[in-house]
Amino acid sequence: MERYRKRWNLRLNGLKGKQDENTRELTVDLLKIVPHWKDKIDWILDTVHRRGKSTDHPRQIIMQFTARIYRDELWRVTKGHPICMDLNLRFAEGVVGVPTLTLTDRE
Repeated sequence: MERYRKRWNLRLNGLKGKQDENTRELTVDLLKIVPHWKDKIDWILDTVHRRGKSTDHPRQIIMQFTARIYRDELWRVTKGHPICMDLNLRFAEGVVGVPTLTLTDRE
């Protein structure tokens, strides 16, 4: 069951952290690139946290969505999005060893 639930996760790489940051608020601001989500982001995004100890390098952010359909949609929308490219942000599958979207699924 836990492995199934991890399919609803998406990892965000490249977003630099700050001391005493609100990771959820930071992530919610980024998710506003999906225009029709603005009013329901709090319902779509379940949990958000940074992974690992604080270092000089950006730590991954793990986002868990309330449904896989939202995770998949965000993954498709962010592919090649100007904001993500400018900030050098990359999204990745939430768990290793679980089937991922194929390239044609993401397009």
